[in-house]
Amino acid sequence: MTEVNAVVAPKVTPSKEQLLAQLQGALDKGDWKLVSQVSGSVAKMAAAEEKAAKGQVQVMVAEHAVKIKALIDEALAEYDFPVECDGVWYAWDFGDGVSGCRLTKGATATKRSTVSGMGAGKKYGVSTKELLDKFGDIVAEGATESYSQSYESNTDGNHRFKIRVKLLELGGYITAKP
Repeated sequence: MTEVNAVVAPKVTPSKEQLLAQLQGALDKGDWKLVSQVSGSVAKMAAAEEKAAKGQVQVMVAEHAVKIKALIDEALAEYDFPVECDGVWYAWDFGDGVSGCRLTKGATATKRSTVSGMGAGKKYGVSTKELLDKFGDIVAEGATESYSQSYESNTDGNHRFKIRVKLLELGGYITAKP
């Protein structure tokens, strides 16, 4: 038996210009099968270029975010915050040129869960049912019914959310807005 050593040439990917020239030739000849094939290759190449460019932008943005965070951290490390404050939220909208800053106070937010129903998985780690069990018998100033009665009498989401906010205030999870 004789051994045959076959040399396989590496697959060469044509450039975009070569593909466009091949596409034009296929169009001129009316070879629609080749037009379809080559235009698919051009589309794949264009998508790969866009993906690479988007990846480069994401890397650049992430690098800038790290630098900006370091600058803000450095500036905040030297600031003497009031004891009552738990954190800082800062935002700057480049489009509008509007910036905002607020100091936060209160319990730190827990991670939100995807579980739903009767207040489960809410931001403050306590369900509305638990809050109603603790504070539901209280009648708000100027109201004629307790928080529990009001909650049960109206299923409107906004109404129930307002009750939850009041209950969170009563429980000390958040502070009342002035």
